[in-house]
Amino acid sequence: MAGRQLWTLRRVAARGVEIAFRDTGAAAPGELLGWDDPGALPPEISSKADEWHGVPVVLLHGLSGDGRGWTDFARRLAVAGRRAIVPDLRGHGHSGRADDYTFAAFRDDILDLLDELGVEHADLVGHSLGGHVASMVAQERPKLVRRLVIEESPPPPRNEDEAMPFADRARRPRVRMSAWAVLRSVPTLLRFDQRALGHVAPAYRTPTPDWWAALPDITAETLILYGGPTGPVPADRLAAQAEAIPDCRVVTFDDAGHRIHSTRPDDFAAAVLGFLTA
Repeated sequence: MAGRQLWTLRRVAARGVEIAFRDTGAAAPGELLGWDDPGALPPEISSKADEWHGVPVVLLHGLSGDGRGWTDFARRLAVAGRRAIVPDLRGHGHSGRADDYTFAAFRDDILDLLDELGVEHADLVGHSLGGHVASMVAQERPKLVRRLVIEESPPPPRNEDEAMPFADRARRPRVRMSAWAVLRSVPTLLRFDQRALGHVAPAYRTPTPDWWAALPDITAETLILYGGPTGPVPADRLAAQAEAIPDCRVVTFDDAGHRIHSTRPDDFAAAVLGFLTA
């Protein structure tokens, strides 16, 4: 008996932009199957959303990526009985392009998507840009987010003294190699709206005191994953972020780089699944 497909690809309108998302918990007739079939699951894995246990897990990718980067972890979640909702951020993957690529716009898209799906509580897992967006969702709507996982997400500076250009770290050879790993898929690169880079990169260099001031508003249990000094995340700023979130701990994966879920998938899954199910 053949296993079912891991997820279906669906679309919703959010603030005038079409947001595409993959959903392991939706298999209703008429929904579009993913164009990038990641392979089948064993037939004993449920295909009905109401048979998953626990709240849905929302997986948010980083800049220039798309939801396919979460294929391995989404499969592990399904085997563990957890539904995964995996959006393509605006300007990425199958989602629509836009003129507004501010952090707030990304955040509001995710809030609108979850409202459209009727999700009242969720666990959020975000990588890089997705991690920052996830933190903003948790700040804006604390009761929505049960647990929060932030993987290798560079916190913006608190003030002008900390405003070291993000690009300075990104130019380091090992960081650059890690960043290009995101772009190995030609379809992913072609679907990425390069204008987003022109908005997001300067935002990472801009002091954001309001975001820092709202970190204590996060009520979700939080896990921050750090890939070591080869990535773009300043260790001192990450430590300050963790200190500001009331219930937060940091796990370091030495020399894992910027994409822990890709370079150390087993270790990543063990840490995150353990945190989400504890």
